[in-house]
Amino acid sequence: MAIFSARFDLPSRCDAWLKRHCSYGPGDGAGPPSLRGHASVSWQSMALCFVILSAVLWYGFVIDLAFSADGAYYFSRVLDLRDFYSNAWSRAHSNLMSQWPLVIAVKFGFTDLSLLTPINAVSLYVPFVASFGLCVFALRGLDKTPLLFPLASMLLVTFPAAFILVGESHFMALTTWPILLLILRPTLGRADAAVLVGLLLVLCRTYETAFASGGLFIALGMLRLRYGPPGNRRALIAAMVAALTVFAVGAYWTAFPANSANRNSFLHSLVLPLRHPLFLCSLAALSLLAWAVARRATLAFVASFAIAALAIVLPLGGMTASASVSFACRTLTLTLLPALLLVAAFTYLRGFRLERGTLLVTMTGMSLLGIANAVSWRGWIELREEFRGILRVPSGYVAVEDTALFRNSYRWNWTSPLLSILWSEGCVRTIVLSPTRVRWEPFDPRTSLPMQRYVRFAMPLASSTPAAPTCR
Repeated sequence: MAIFSARFDLPSRCDAWLKRHCSYGPGDGAGPPSLRGHASVSWQSMALCFVILSAVLWYGFVIDLAFSADGAYYFSRVLDLRDFYSNAWSRAHSNLMSQWPLVIAVKFGFTDLSLLTPINAVSLYVPFVASFGLCVFALRGLDKTPLLFPLASMLLVTFPAAFILVGESHFMALTTWPILLLILRPTLGRADAAVLVGLLLVLCRTYETAFASGGLFIALGMLRLRYGPPGNRRALIAAMVAALTVFAVGAYWTAFPANSANRNSFLHSLVLPLRHPLFLCSLAALSLLAWAVARRATLAFVASFAIAALAIVLPLGGMTASASVSFACRTLTLTLLPALLLVAAFTYLRGFRLERGTLLVTMTGMSLLGIANAVSWRGWIELREEFRGILRVPSGYVAVEDTALFRNSYRWNWTSPLLSILWSEGCVRTIVLSPTRVRWEPFDPRTSLPMQRYVRFAMPLASSTPAAPTCR
């Protein structure tokens, strides 16, 4: 009978919990009780952790990881169009936010690939800085402990899918974090409301899986409307309308994609992150680290650091994810990201704050996992060096089946001709062809050549396209 009464009373208990944790407002300081007052975690300390993880990301840019998968194609299209490139209406905002510095450079007449390549890296990195900066803006006057979650998202969502750094899913994930922190902010001024609604409108055309995060934002907005201060209602209603747009646009393009094959491929990829050793290690290590911090469990701390150390060792032994498995990790924006947002909202409402002693331990653990991801990209470096070795010998057209690249798990079927042009250092004397049975490729290098404004082609390659610039 007691058990029945407890279950029957569950809705009222939930309502009491929500009133206690969601009803803070302007008269309650700067947020939930335990987040008010002197901040134990400053934005500068979190910025240091962001810089460490950014260094890992920039290491990926230095080794040309941004040219993996669709990266080389997106880069070449922007260069040839001298404008933004997007292959889907539902993803256009991601392309805008990740291409604008590169577009500006080509419009100003930059043609040197040695300059355009790092500008492309800057283009992809700027959204990370903007997202982190907006998160700090959303937490002004509050303890900055919630910034741990956007940083953890880099380890759990961004780095596992590093072989598709141009992927629109990355920029969708980056947009969700400042939105979450703004919705939960106790007082929404005009600037807060404008930024919140603007970010939600940006989110609606970033990536199809945004509908899951949009649904969560609608639910959180409803809670804040019911339990929050009346002064926030107009801003929250506008935000909920925008979040409903996010949900509707994402759900429509998920159900009716421009290419049904993409949907089928996405569905088949849902379980592939379980074959990503670094993702599994990061998930386990961060989960144990969170438990250790919350419960002050020394054994959990030890286990977390042991897994982080193991994550560094595994790639040295050849246990890394293939490029296709990494590409499949874009599905984490549907499966893991909403759960991470929900946990972040729960801890925010509970007012959890990290002590300075445990902050250093947490940052160390996250840094180790970042280093582990960088080590796991050594297979791509080996592919690049093998590729460049082939390009050093003038050979005209080379069948990829006749090279060691053919069985390399980090190679994409249709990008070899593009990589041949990008890695030829100005004068293209050798083009590695796509496999004979490739399903699709952006161009046939035997009949047409891209990026003629930026590189020159030796004979007989130049003969495939009239007026192609030549070199010896």
